[in-house]
Amino acid sequence: MHRYRIPLALTTLATAAALTLSACGGSDSSLLPSATAADATPAMNRFLPVVREAAPGLPGYTVYRPVDLAAVGGTVPVLLWGNGACKTSNHQYWDVLGAIAARGFVVVAYGAADQVVIKETNTVTPARMQASLDWVKNQATSHAGYAQLDTGKIGVFGTSCGGLEALLAGADSRVKAVGALNTGFFAAGSAGSTSTGGYTVANVLDLKAPTLFVGGGPSDVAYAQTHSNYDAATVPVVLAENPAGGHSGLWAGLRYTFAAVGDTTATGSTVDYTITTQAIETVVRWFDYTLNGVTAQGDHLLGTNCGLCQVSGWTVQSRNF
Repeated sequence: MHRYRIPLALTTLATAAALTLSACGGSDSSLLPSATAADATPAMNRFLPVVREAAPGLPGYTVYRPVDLAAVGGTVPVLLWGNGACKTSNHQYWDVLGAIAARGFVVVAYGAADQVVIKETNTVTPARMQASLDWVKNQATSHAGYAQLDTGKIGVFGTSCGGLEALLAGADSRVKAVGALNTGFFAAGSAGSTSTGGYTVANVLDLKAPTLFVGGGPSDVAYAQTHSNYDAATVPVVLAENPAGGHSGLWAGLRYTFAAVGDTTATGSTVDYTITTQAIETVVRWFDYTLNGVTAQGDHLLGTNCGLCQVSGWTVQSRNF
């Protein structure tokens, strides 16, 4: 079991991003939750101590969670994570996943807690996320410390190849929200489709849950696929982009700046850190909105005056709301 502190600066994500939230209307889609008591305690108002541990009863997986789930208040939603490159280690994302868990989520990530990052080439493997989904539904709450999990509030997310696994998992009716980060399926018959398991943009039509796409602009190798997948989706869908992120900068910024937060003399430190915190905040608000029913969080991404729309460098569009 590994306990650690999340960087203090992450506790001020909303302030650092200088967001101005404005009312822009909600959605009457049956796929979105109705307002609940969670409106009184949005995720951005908490930052809890986090533990990183081997998933009990699920060998080869890691859990990031608040040390005391009761401190979240009410039941706790679960997010299932897919690693970039579909790697067997989630260690390179410990800072991002830990920061999300601290806001009141349990994150289940593929890869053992002690699996170090190695160079490897993998293909999309839907069974990985399916196994964690089955675990959450069937036995997660039977383990000590997990009684407060809400198995009716399950989201999936991942980056790059892991994002494709999340999109495929979004076809399962048990999944209530999807986060597809720097990812997207290729068109049928394209060269890239074979390297992603043969899945194509047509698989986006199988989505059953609201989906958030986050992209890094034209320099992101998944740029074209992100846009084509967003265009093809028939569920409520959002596309948020920042061209400074590229393919991995939105999720790697903390590793670049961990020892130099606020040091403007370090090349790229301020920019990388800022867009990473903004990206993490966007994911947190998305799942707080779609899983917890905190309707005010939708203002961050929906409408022409959305909160993220006001943040320099970001563009946001949405459909089917």
